[in-house]
Amino acid sequence: MDSAFLWKTLCDLYFVRITVLSTDGRVVFADDRVEARYAHPGESLVGKQMSDFVDPKLALELVKIARDVVRTETPVVVQWVAKGVGICSSVRSLPGSWQGQRLVLVASHDKVCGAQSPLVEGGLRVIRPVARDLGPLGVLTRRELQILALIADGMTSAQIADRLGRSVKTVEWHRVSIGQKLGLKSRIDLAHIGLIAGIGGDLDRIRESAGFSRHDEESGVADERGAPDGAPL
Repeated sequence: MDSAFLWKTLCDLYFVRITVLSTDGRVVFADDRVEARYAHPGESLVGKQMSDFVDPKLALELVKIARDVVRTETPVVVQWVAKGVGICSSVRSLPGSWQGQRLVLVASHDKVCGAQSPLVEGGLRVIRPVARDLGPLGVLTRRELQILALIADGMTSAQIADRLGRSVKTVEWHRVSIGQKLGLKSRIDLAHIGLIAGIGGDLDRIRESAGFSRHDEESGVADERGAPDGAPL
């Protein structure tokens, strides 16, 4: 089949965004949806380094993954968070090179937590970068991120309090604080934001996404920024 036809079909797939990266982290191609999400108005991502539009620590991990894919010729699935959105990407090496650099094809879609990606079900190795670009969620403390993740899992304040060994009043105080910081009022809106960010899921993964160690949980450590005077811990 004609390669141009196949390429256009790939770029037109519903909900899938296509990027081609060189192994030095430079964008060689980005479709319209990628450009719309990450590029400044009137500018293009082509020729830019990933660190120009993605958190530098996250970009460094993603570039390393691309290099490993080229070196091993083995595709992988990467589940990452950029600008507060959970993303699932298939990363595969491409033949040929660009300015002396090998290339990788990155096909991405937004990942709603709790939904298993066909890429994962296909048996590919899954990599979750340590660095996370939480975007607007970056204003939240570790404890607030954890509670938001549990809200995204559909848990009530009473269930969250029981899970964390806290009072319902404490959980409600944190929920109100989260809503004020994000400009959201309803639990449904909070759950939706948590789902989009992909921060829900089992408790061990929530601990990791919120930056808690197991010791933090067992010892009942509050978030590092503390609570206002008179607020329950």
